[in-house]
Amino acid sequence: MTTATSSLDPYSSLGLRTSADTVAAAAAASSDPHAQKMDFLTLMTEQIKHQNPLNPLDGQDFLAQLAQFSVVEQTTKLNDSFANLAAKLTSDQSLQAASLIGRQARVTGDQGALTADQALSGAAVLDQTAGSVRVNFYDPAGQLVRGLDLGPQAPGEIPFSWDGTGDNGQWAGAGTYRVEVVAQTGAGAVALPTQIDARVEGVSLGGSGGVTLDLAGIGPVALTDIQRLR
Repeated sequence: MTTATSSLDPYSSLGLRTSADTVAAAAAASSDPHAQKMDFLTLMTEQIKHQNPLNPLDGQDFLAQLAQFSVVEQTTKLNDSFANLAAKLTSDQSLQAASLIGRQARVTGDQGALTADQALSGAAVLDQTAGSVRVNFYDPAGQLVRGLDLGPQAPGEIPFSWDGTGDNGQWAGAGTYRVEVVAQTGAGAVALPTQIDARVEGVSLGGSGGVTLDLAGIGPVALTDIQRLR
């Protein structure tokens, strides 16, 4: 008589799992920080119901799974706390950003807006003594409209302001103008980096850039790029 042998667990044919199988399944589920508590509890309940009576779940394994459940629960609570904190910060940021509308911001650049009630102002940065400094203003067509001589200057920030009067004595008209600042130094004529003052017309929140200010004559600029607010 031939005796048939099989390496299969008799409980497998009944759709049951060994303790090792259920432990592995529980560990896999709990490794996901977004796993839901009810799913975990259901898994553990099914594990206890269908454990192999000949090889029941080891007490230490059960305690280890309870510890994993605690970690998952704490992670879920932590995620909820961070979500609430982020919502509060966004709300506070919105209120603070709204208060910036109408204020003057200074940003690095060479384009600025001139209006009937607002001069085009800003500053240049000089790193060495200059015998003379001149500020030129160009219209959108690239034509020189006005040149202002500021005379000798020491190193540092050199403020400038233009009321819109052209070299011909006439009002140049509202619009966006390009600013050029040239210093005469020992090395010759040197173009200086400039910063432009602009009125904040709007604020945008969100996105990878965070808070963005809409500046008159310049456009959107990240809040982190603003040099000065007044």
